[in-house]
Amino acid sequence: MITLVDFSSHNIGIFSERPLQGMVDDIVLKGNPDGMIASGFREPEQPYFCFQEYKRYRDPHGDPAGQCLAAMLVAQEMNEHRTAIYGCHVIGAGWYFMLLQDREYIITSAYVATRDDIFEIFRILKALKQIIIGILS
Repeated sequence: MITLVDFSSHNIGIFSERPLQGMVDDIVLKGNPDGMIASGFREPEQPYFCFQEYKRYRDPHGDPAGQCLAAMLVAQEMNEHRTAIYGCHVIGAGWYFMLLQDREYIITSAYVATRDDIFEIFRILKALKQIIIGILS
């Protein structure tokens, strides 16, 4: 779905399974989000969106919301708290979008990709692209 929005340009790109590490409140957080949208050409520089790994609906190991939030906190530190950080995690067909501003975050209710919500997911991702372009301008 993310590739349909075409985030690739000379200013931003989609980076898969790249290590993300940083110090947040004297705690080292690190991980490999399934994807991130960041400035940079061949290597991510400033991340703006973290996409956390897909978890199967049945027996999802780990906490995708917590993993996504950890990546978003690191991205926030890398951006020196200049902008909000966006994220998403997926459990089964449910897409949950996240926003981190300062130290407060919100998570949406599920957008179910097997229903008409798929169009809303696409709209959200297209809006995210415009937000990131605005940040870079």
